[in-house]
Amino acid sequence: MFIFLQLFIGWLYGHFFEYSAHRWIFHNRKYFPRAFRNHYAQHHARSKRGVMVDVSAYKKISFSDFEFRALALGVLLHSPIAFWYPYFFLAIIYSAISYYYIHKRSHKDYIWGRKYLPWHYDHHMGKNSNKNWAVRLPIFDHLFGTREVYKGTMPEILRYRNYHYTGHYAIRSYRHKRKAYPEID
Repeated sequence: MFIFLQLFIGWLYGHFFEYSAHRWIFHNRKYFPRAFRNHYAQHHARSKRGVMVDVSAYKKISFSDFEFRALALGVLLHSPIAFWYPYFFLAIIYSAISYYYIHKRSHKDYIWGRKYLPWHYDHHMGKNSNKNWAVRLPIFDHLFGTREVYKGTMPEILRYRNYHYTGHYAIRSYRHKRKAYPEID
């Protein structure tokens, strides 16, 4: 029972750590400018331009990857816990690995990300990127009231469909369509 409890609390803590690091470190320009620049100014900008696709997700795992270094540091900072609660620490390692894999996959395959991680899709593609902080499960988004649905709303449907037709993730004006597609007139 004690092992199961360690695994469960470690799994839950992994989700909380992911949520809190994303919300209060990687989106905090004032206190963590370097983390903000690496995460928000680069990762979010690429994702917004590419309909959730971030080209850095295609790179191989290396220590030069900011996300990999941040996860490795998080695991390293929690390593003293392994002496007293080894299964809790194993759950943290599992959380870091699953986060890395799921996050990379959601940015490689935007259709998969939109379907299976709509809260993360909403975080990147929605109007408010200061909501929907969770990546793997929106447990703490619901708990703290930061879940804001964007997928399935009319602006999202129009933009998403428009991307498939034109290759641009934006609502285009009729005037633009007349210039780009003369067969419409």
